Amino acid sequence: MTLARRMMGERPATATFGRLSPLVVGVLGGSAFAVLSLLSAWRGRTSTVTMPAAYLWLVTYDHGFIKRGLVGTLATALAGGSAVDFMTVLRWHTIVTFVVVVSLAAWLGLVVAQSGSRAAAWLVFFVGALAAAAHTFPTLLLAVGYLDPFIILFVIACALLMARGHLLAASIVGVIGTVAHETFVVLWAVLAVLAFALVSGTGSSLRRGWVLVLPFLSGAAVMLANNPDAGAAEIRSLGFPPDVTQNLTSAPFHETLVSAWFTMLPGHALYWRFELVAVIIFAGPAALAAALYLWSRWGQLTRAEAVAVLVAAVVPCLVVILASDTSRFLVRSPVMVLITVLVLESRRRPPPRMNRAVGIMVVVACIAWLAMPRMYWYTGIPFGGTEVLSLLGILHG
Repeated sequence: MTLARRMMGERPATATFGRLSPLVVGVLGGSAFAVLSLLSAWRGRTSTVTMPAAYLWLVTYDHGFIKRGLVGTLATALAGGSAVDFMTVLRWHTIVTFVVVVSLAAWLGLVVAQSGSRAAAWLVFFVGALAAAAHTFPTLLLAVGYLDPFIILFVIACALLMARGHLLAASIVGVIGTVAHETFVVLWAVLAVLAFALVSGTGSSLRRGWVLVLPFLSGAAVMLANNPDAGAAEIRSLGFPPDVTQNLTSAPFHETLVSAWFTMLPGHALYWRFELVAVIIFAGPAALAAALYLWSRWGQLTRAEAVAVLVAAVVPCLVVILASDTSRFLVRSPVMVLITVLVLESRRRPPPRMNRAVGIMVVVACIAWLAMPRMYWYTGIPFGGTEVLSLLGILHG
């Protein structure tokens, strides 16, 4: 038996991890993921709230129903009826980002412990390492005020419920997610495909799948019921500087899918080459993780499961067609691939293909992404922590 097979190949179930118990291996895997993720997230540390995002914590339903008014309404209620201060926003944002990392680490550790073979354990950890090394966690920590950490936490909750077969409970959480922020529906689309892969061919379970449409319906209802004038009145009542008030009263409450498309179209025409570079930098780890998983499990996945992995890598990136803050949406792709893999690997499967060369390539890729400084990309307005990878002259610090 070669060294690679001894390290990561098939082993009898009783000797899967050698002298280490599955519990110890799970703890080691989860802890290593947490350390990598926190080291990666450290690049995005900041002590300020992003001004374009601050309104999310301040607007309420006082002037009528508006999309994205749920968080501000709840935050104001928790603050005793007064507006929440920015230090509280920073504190909660940081805490929830940490909870996201810990939740994923605990889940990954559990799946690793139950993997049944060294090859499966390495596969799960490598997918997690690529997600940890990506720009996902630095971006979550950097964009303080945006609801991204909360949205990812909703996704984790939905995926965990789906993995246990609780589709209705997952859909209810998804409804709350779409009311909090309508873009959650894009991530729900990924989860819906995953849920279909889990229940396809199971008869009665498939008939229960109708509940998966509920978050889509709630997302549509939020868009239709949104009162742009109420949103503008809320913004004017916040006392923001005139330029910020003007920007926020024209968007996002008056923005529709059609208007967003026509707003972004000139930017795509001018910067499409730059956007391709941004996709490689911010979503590259998702593509590598998806390719790794599909190669390792080739012939062991159903067609629906393979599609679910591809959807997790691709669909989150499609939001950039309608949104200018490109990197914020691209970095959701690596964590969605990880969550999809964790759900799929929760089922008992035969040992996957794995070898030393693949492991080395993953390690090199992780080091390369971890070595990158903090970067952030708006279509047409590039900026970041330091000048880096000024490929095509577009990513500047």
